[in-house]
Amino acid sequence: MRRMLFASAALLSLGACGTIENITGTGETPRPVATSETQSIDNLAASELMEMNVIGRDGSSLGEVNDVLVDSRGRPQRVILHRGGVLGFGGKNVALDVDDLRRAAARDALVATDVTAETADRLPEATTDGSLVSLNKGRQSP
Repeated sequence: MRRMLFASAALLSLGACGTIENITGTGETPRPVATSETQSIDNLAASELMEMNVIGRDGSSLGEVNDVLVDSRGRPQRVILHRGGVLGFGGKNVALDVDDLRRAAARDALVATDVTAETADRLPEATTDGSLVSLNKGRQSP
């Protein structure tokens, strides 16, 4: 019983620390992103989007780009983020349209202009019709 209680407390404290760190990387409360802080991502190649941090318009962390779906000309169409889960287990991949992303260079992140952490959690599992290619896997997306 004592071991289970200790293990539960340890997991909860790890989860809480991870959540605070994931929000801003500094333990500070996230602050909204002003439009004046952002630029277009039209000049970024698909490969440059990989592993970039993504934040919501409210400044909350949405995750890191773990895949980019490109069209037949190699232009990025969607980015894939992993949401939810605990200690790397569970969760789901969600897609964000690149038309809804801007770059906040001062924050070294992409900004999802119409998404917050709360709305990102409600996004459906990422799927595609097979017309896009996964940059991460170098093949047709599922």
